[in-house]
Amino acid sequence: MNNDKRKVARMSIGDKLIFYISDKNCFVGISEIKSDNAEELSNKTLSIKVKKSNHLNINNSVDGDQIGPSLDYVKRWAPERWRLAMVGSLHIVSQNDYNLINASIKSRLS
Repeated sequence: MNNDKRKVARMSIGDKLIFYISDKNCFVGISEIKSDNAEELSNKTLSIKVKKSNHLNINNSVDGDQIGPSLDYVKRWAPERWRLAMVGSLHIVSQNDYNLINASIKSRLS
């Protein structure tokens, strides 16, 4: 939790959150942070205000195996084991990774 608190502390208004559902192996959406302050709801839960941007229905989601292995964030893992890099609840990815995921999500919106 402390590691996530440090990551949340780095977030600011306008930053983006990418939603990846690990048990379904899919990317389903992007939201924008609307508040600089995270509220601690309990010892294990933080809350931050977000604005929903681009979100997909789970049936129309982006298959993680289509783009996951090409993300900069997962390069230290073997391509077939890229999902191990996504263990945990919060990760900070590069602008290039964000652009790739965002483009993939947007292509399914139309």
